[in-house]
Amino acid sequence: MSNLNPPDEVSDFLRRLLDIAQDPRVRSLARRLVGDCDLAEDLIQETLYALIRTQAPERIVNLRAFFWTAMVHKATCLRSLAGTTLVDDPESAPGSHPIHNPATPTLAEGVVARLMAQTWLARLESRRESLSAAIPGRSADPGQYRTVIMTVARSMLQVLACGEVCEHDSRPALRAAYPAYFDEPGQGRNSCHQRFSRARADLRTLLKEVVARDELLP
Repeated sequence: MSNLNPPDEVSDFLRRLLDIAQDPRVRSLARRLVGDCDLAEDLIQETLYALIRTQAPERIVNLRAFFWTAMVHKATCLRSLAGTTLVDDPESAPGSHPIHNPATPTLAEGVVARLMAQTWLARLESRRESLSAAIPGRSADPGQYRTVIMTVARSMLQVLACGEVCEHDSRPALRAAYPAYFDEPGQGRNSCHQRFSRARADLRTLLKEVVARDELLP
């Protein structure tokens, strides 16, 4: 029996992906990530093609945040293959907060990582209520903040489940998922940095509950 989604669902998923790919903010992020208009177009297309192959698009809670996360992940993988580095914050000056990319994983390591990511996704879903309740409610809308942390964590695992194993930046995904908090008007640079730092810490804490240390590749 076929596991394909109904045609209407597939068409809607593709339409939404194309809309996001054409968003000026997405194109601007792509240019900041790779520093070249032509390469930015290639990056968007590579991300689009990768996400079109997603097996269960109906499980993606926030497609825009997922697209942003996948694009940053893809850019980092491309930089890793080229032997370069990617800055942690695409908006910051080159050289500040560098991420040292790991060696390109072998095919076997990539397969194992994707299989493990699927296990971690299932684990995240099965413990969703208790894990969400443990997330600090840092914004004026605690429930929304907890939902965003859960959504971005899920997106990170989904990206890992369908792509290469590389470092990636959670900042664009957090901003896309909750602009009212991470892009709040009048927010000072220090306050903005603190919000992202705390959100990343919450993401790490959540993922540590889902991913056991002995399950990570050496």
